[in-house]
Amino acid sequence: MPESAAAVAREHRLGVSVSVHAHPDVDHRRAAVYMLAAGATAAAVLLAAESSAASTYSELPRISRVVLLLPVLPAALWMAAVLRGRRGVYLFERGLVVREGRRLRAVPLAEVAALKQMPSDSTEGDLKLWVRNGRPLVISGLYTPDSARLFAVLRRYAARHGLPAKRPKH
Repeated sequence: MPESAAAVAREHRLGVSVSVHAHPDVDHRRAAVYMLAAGATAAAVLLAAESSAASTYSELPRISRVVLLLPVLPAALWMAAVLRGRRGVYLFERGLVVREGRRLRAVPLAEVAALKQMPSDSTEGDLKLWVRNGRPLVISGLYTPDSARLFAVLRRYAARHGLPAKRPKH
């Protein structure tokens, strides 16, 4: 568990860690260096293709430039995803810490007013939690590792405390 998530849990007095439902952290600096190296290589190859285009009038260099640019878009999207960070849920005795990118949000279980399981692309679906003080929180079963176990714990908590499965009226 990252120290930042543990610090947020301590700050909100969520208790001891119960389970972690997050992908391992990515070394953003290493990923950025790899992407810069790939970009520099692609730029060098493009420059070499440009210099060869000056000496010949065929269409081959233009086609080669297009072919070389094809991997750039997926690589840029991958780099953006890595630099944005990942999603994860850290479950504690009295609440959870949700990571969305670099932001961490503490949700004490005592503040949860309602909990609803919703269908989605994953087999477990999504879980929507309405919090008394703040915006609702949706935990995706598709992006949360071992979501079945996490959702079972949260559903048991909701059943034990009689939480409704619909948005509370204020």
